[in-house]
Amino acid sequence: MRRFVTLLLVLMLAATSLATGAFAEGQTGENVTIQIIVPSNVQDFPDGVTEDDNFIVDYYKEVTGYDFDIVVLGSEDEATQLNVMFNSGEVNGIVVSRNIKAIGTLASQGLLLNLDPYKEESALYNMFVDENLVGMYDGSQYSFVIPDAITAVSYLGAWCVNKGAMAEMGYDQPPKTFEELDSFLYAAKDAGYIPFATYGDAGKGNNESTFSLIQGVFGLGGGEYGVDEEGNVYYKYITEDAKAYLEYCKKLYDDGIIPADFASQTEDGIIELMLSGKALTANGIAIWSGTNLMQQAETLGLDLRWADYPTDRNGERAWSSINGGYGAAALGFMISSSCNYVDQALEVIDMMCTPEAITLANYGIEGTHYELGENGEIQPIEGAESIDWAVYFRNVFLPEDWYQVYGVGSGWAEYMYPAERNSVGNPNGDPLVFLPPLSEELETLTELSENLIIPYYTQVIMGEASIDDWDNIVSQWKSQGGDAAMQAYTELYAECGSPELVYSTYLPADHPAYTGKYLFNGEADMATQITAE
Repeated sequence: MRRFVTLLLVLMLAATSLATGAFAEGQTGENVTIQIIVPSNVQDFPDGVTEDDNFIVDYYKEVTGYDFDIVVLGSEDEATQLNVMFNSGEVNGIVVSRNIKAIGTLASQGLLLNLDPYKEESALYNMFVDENLVGMYDGSQYSFVIPDAITAVSYLGAWCVNKGAMAEMGYDQPPKTFEELDSFLYAAKDAGYIPFATYGDAGKGNNESTFSLIQGVFGLGGGEYGVDEEGNVYYKYITEDAKAYLEYCKKLYDDGIIPADFASQTEDGIIELMLSGKALTANGIAIWSGTNLMQQAETLGLDLRWADYPTDRNGERAWSSINGGYGAAALGFMISSSCNYVDQALEVIDMMCTPEAITLANYGIEGTHYELGENGEIQPIEGAESIDWAVYFRNVFLPEDWYQVYGVGSGWAEYMYPAERNSVGNPNGDPLVFLPPLSEELETLTELSENLIIPYYTQVIMGEASIDDWDNIVSQWKSQGGDAAMQAYTELYAECGSPELVYSTYLPADHPAYTGKYLFNGEADMATQITAE
């Protein structure tokens, strides 16, 4: 059965009781310096605050008695940086990484500590046992992971529509079926609009998909890979459904339904098309960009909304893609095999799992950055915005905290949930998102996707290649390692007990701060919310 990981907050509090006893206030630790390498982000440290000198690190020092060396990676490719640092001997402690898929690469080189002897006592591991599959390599645990706070959502998958312009065309509701969608798009063209503004690669089906709506109505939602009824893992973008989808995209392009320059368009360009009133609908607008989009639209007097997907061409529910960018895990905690203070490193990871440490990193100091409501709920106050830099320490980041910090604090909930409505509950979610990464196979699949499939899709749509070459392209994909990779993942899927995707979700019933005002029918749509089964 699927479960909502927002409920894991209760489990977290129980699990972290394993750790809280390890650190009495003021306890003095051994004379060691704990290295913690953390991912990059866009936030700058303000004057007087550095990665090693701030109230969060002060708390770490006070509770553990250890010194800390916090290393923030640069903005360039994280995997490359880590490889260079490991191979030059710069890594000797804890590594917190978004690049979950690199676990196998690092472990195969002997660069990571095998965590099997420690996992049963780890607070972090015991919080998220199921999700920790992705932290394994060759049957052993090399990383303790935190599940992605937005697993279910393709952050580009929400369908934006101009409700006011639709009303002028005689549409008081979005299309409910594939047939209605097709008719609607062509009616929009006749009315002088760009019916479906999008950009990028039609052959991408992961969280970077900007064609998510059209993919969904052709049964391709839920990520790039699926599992058939016999338990075989397969690549969705070489199936007959995919061929039909590509033919339809070609037709939309030829008929002027999607922008002629879609391949070179950008998200900013699509947003401008919506704000100028030239485009009637759009895919590919990120959740965080939706904040400015909707606010600007209101200033301009435009009534832009998020619409639910229609049913697919077989009359079944159409699904958006899912957030597979990091795998099912947002962050992985690893320890260098050269670490000479393993016990202390594990203690620090457990300390970071305590409610006190989580609250401090996510919300700051009570009375300075937040206050407690009547029921003990955390309420940000003036000053909360001054600790954006704390993102580098929000490494034990629970889904509920994500909702509070970003959903409420940054106002993203009104844009997150509309995308989620089209993705939570998909029975055929991408298994590669939550299985242990097979490094060689992933490298092969990535190369085939980027160098063969994605270019072919774009070329067919733009008339530079023929759909008649489909069988040859599929044959190449299979013979160049695609089939072997699918076989390896099928075997791994069975070995892992045929697991199901665990969804993170932010249903409005549990979050009264969410209003649903940007859903097509506002609060009325919330009453008919789509939920996971």
